[in-house]
Amino acid sequence: MTSGSSLPTPVVPSRAEGPSPAALRRVLRRARDGVALNVDEAAVAMTARGEDLIDLCASAARVRDAGLEAAGRRGARGRLPVSYSRKVFIPVTHLCRDTCHYCTFVTVPGKLLAAGRDMYLEPDEIVDIAARGAQLGCKEALFTLGDRPEARWPQARQWLDERGYDSTLSYVRAMAIRVLEETGLLPHLNPGVMSWTELSRLKPVAPSMGMMLETTSPRLFETRGQAHYGSPDKPAGCPSRSPPACWSESGRRSPSGPTRCMRSGVCTRNSGTSRKSSCRISAPRITPRWPPHRTPASTISWLPSR
Repeated sequence: MTSGSSLPTPVVPSRAEGPSPAALRRVLRRARDGVALNVDEAAVAMTARGEDLIDLCASAARVRDAGLEAAGRRGARGRLPVSYSRKVFIPVTHLCRDTCHYCTFVTVPGKLLAAGRDMYLEPDEIVDIAARGAQLGCKEALFTLGDRPEARWPQARQWLDERGYDSTLSYVRAMAIRVLEETGLLPHLNPGVMSWTELSRLKPVAPSMGMMLETTSPRLFETRGQAHYGSPDKPAGCPSRSPPACWSESGRRSPSGPTRCMRSGVCTRNSGTSRKSSCRISAPRITPRWPPHRTPASTISWLPSR
């Protein structure tokens, strides 16, 4: 289907194949000492969980700050700068199977057709947006979309079928490959709830992926009229280590059982509040993501003209 279709599907190793505790302690000690880690040591570091991950992140922060100091990046007031990555916003589709009642991004097929737009951006439209972003200095392509719209909307399923894709995730993967190969931008994917197998298929084509962890309140999911009522991807729970026990291979979450986050084992508890937090899969680097209504000015947004 694409020039990148021959990419291998990674195999997730079992826990028994992981590094020994002694090997991890050695790598953490070297990181604390500021020693550059080789590839094998970096692979060991990526297995850090809990307090070990916090230790690793602290070491990474010290290395970052030392580099900024060496480059003379301290500001006039003596503060180190806040770094960021310029990214171009690519709204792959505004359709979603959820009905989050606060969402201003999602729409329905009838409104898209009335506005003269299709169910998804076409491949050439996606690449064109990414190319224009690259010309303006962007480094990342932020793929934004709803969660599995084909599970709710026949129009979305028809659009995918007509172009030879069996799912939205397959289309996103193909487009990530094209953007990476044709523009050099690094894809950051936000396709919603996924199984470990699906994440593993996207991993070779996306340096990072994101998910908004919005609330742990069961009331908002179970009570008619509340924010997440009727949204199959929003049952309450506590995000922790993946793969989740309550997620099926299709990526659908069961209404029962704890929900789990696909990062590297750090549990983000909200105590039932609606505070949003973000989860990036490319651990151990943890970067806050901007909610849609607070996108920084450095993010460039286009909707393709018709």
